[in-house]
Amino acid sequence: MLAKRLLLGAVLLISLFFGPWWLTVIIGLFGLIYFKNYYEVAVAALLFDLIYGSASASPWLPLPFFLSSVVLLLIVSPLRYRLWY
Repeated sequence: MLAKRLLLGAVLLISLFFGPWWLTVIIGLFGLIYFKNYYEVAVAALLFDLIYGSASASPWLPLPFFLSSVVLLLIVSPLRYRLWY
């Protein structure tokens, strides 16, 4: 299980730098659903916002991908528990 998680984290990081944004989102959602407490998606979203984000695009909502990934992590964790157990 740890090897799968590390492999998916590496794929998520590679897709962050070389893939389109929607591919990174799909891989992150898969990780959120498949693994328990997949915090790597929040780190990847923070990196995405810091590298590709623009502060002038949305001054009232800084780091939109990071904030949405944290919200998804908080929502998916209880739902995942109810679906799998």
